[in-house]
Amino acid sequence: QASYELALGPALTRRVVAAGTLVGADDEDSASRLLDAIGELEDPGTRGRTARWLHDLYPADQTGTTAGEWIAPLRPDLVAENLVVDVLTGRPQLVPRLLDWLAPPRADRGLTLLARAALTQPAATSLIRRALAADFAHLAVPALAVAVETNPDVGEQLADLLESSHWPPDVLDQIARALPDTSVALARAAALTFQHIVDAAPPGSEKRASNLTSLSNRLSELGRREEALAAIEEAVTAYRQLAAARPDAFLPNLAGSLNNQSSCLSELGRREDALAAIEEAVTAYRQLAAA
Repeated sequence: QASYELALGPALTRRVVAAGTLVGADDEDSASRLLDAIGELEDPGTRGRTARWLHDLYPADQTGTTAGEWIAPLRPDLVAENLVVDVLTGRPQLVPRLLDWLAPPRADRGLTLLARAALTQPAATSLIRRALAADFAHLAVPALAVAVETNPDVGEQLADLLESSHWPPDVLDQIARALPDTSVALARAAALTFQHIVDAAPPGSEKRASNLTSLSNRLSELGRREEALAAIEEAVTAYRQLAAARPDAFLPNLAGSLNNQSSCLSELGRREDALAAIEEAVTAYRQLAAA
């Protein structure tokens, strides 16, 4: 550090390296902003020199996994994870300060490292929970991919937050669009997301009907068959009304919801009712095919 006119001391050095490893940076300016979150580098000149020191100490491999990074993470991974968890467990208030309002690539990096660490270090789980609770609107979508690719427990943490609080409609819509078609890790979170959207949509509306169909599918994945049937039956009722007024626009939706209703009835052993629903769906599809 002497050549950079720095004297950070062991504890601050650990925090600086942990921040750089957790989040990284795109350039010197973003690295300086990251270091500002630590709260002990108030002088801009000192932050700039510290950023350059980190950049030179941990250069990116332009042909490997760190290509494009201005500050590469500490290696090997286990050392990086141990350092980050140890530092942040000692100063948990740093977690939201480092991860708040991050762009998706940076959020992905930070959450992935913590989720990977949580597989062997239980203390990392509470750090993830703190980060998600502090900035759910921006971290929820990156956390979906982390739950699927790295640690399914992140999906349960998302579900807990969705269950315990009400979130703005635009946040719920973003989550709904980002959800994979099927996922064991996100099954509960997905059902809660669509339930919130349904609850906020006007009865009989296209948005409510569409999300009732998605909700039914997610409830089926969870084995909640009676609830799945109730959701799809309401969707069928809504699409009947919409199709009666605008058949060209909504008859395909009605046919699709009837198909789903038939599946739900079949899973519950109500075979005659399931047959009636699928026969009505076939009739609708014949009309669509003829046109």
